[in-house]
Amino acid sequence: MKNFALILSCEKYSFKRERQDMSQLPMDFRYFVGNPELSCPKEDGKIVYLPCRDEYEYLTKKTLLAFKWIRENLGFFDYILKTDDDVTFIKEKIEDMLINIYENNIDYAGILHKGGYRSRHHFGKCSDERMNSVLMPVPDVTYCIGGAYWVSMKGQETLSSIGDYKPYFSIYEDACIGNILVSNGIEATKVNIREAMRWPEL
Repeated sequence: MKNFALILSCEKYSFKRERQDMSQLPMDFRYFVGNPELSCPKEDGKIVYLPCRDEYEYLTKKTLLAFKWIRENLGFFDYILKTDDDVTFIKEKIEDMLINIYENNIDYAGILHKGGYRSRHHFGKCSDERMNSVLMPVPDVTYCIGGAYWVSMKGQETLSSIGDYKPYFSIYEDACIGNILVSNGIEATKVNIREAMRWPEL
């Protein structure tokens, strides 16, 4: 199998990627950071700077641009692990999980969560202070939470082909990615990522 890790990061918290232990990640990777001053992506070692803003409320756009960059510059992979710069990896468990989802032809997998409500999860995280006191709707689908999830080649084709995605609820990256995939017939499947990866929210 040929696999890859898409790791969201930002300049404000660059120290997170600087101290992340990559020795336990059994695949190639890039960090993806937003830079609104760019007109096109710019690769600098293991960091790819994307032409978008770098704040919390732009994570959906950043993720979609990252999938597009991977397709255009590296091609498609059997699986892409979308994750964050504060995740701890457990190599052997990741490899076992990959074998399982590959053998079972799973297209989109992670820890499941059901949307369909209004959330305050973004309070205190947005650069636009007006958004920090307004409940935002979460798409009414079952999706994989954003700390870590797997996307197959089929899912990559869908996500990398999105030109622009600006629904009013796009503040929640994981739910919006799930909404795109489910709308295209790719359902979320539960896998126990807690065994292979850990991040602060858990």
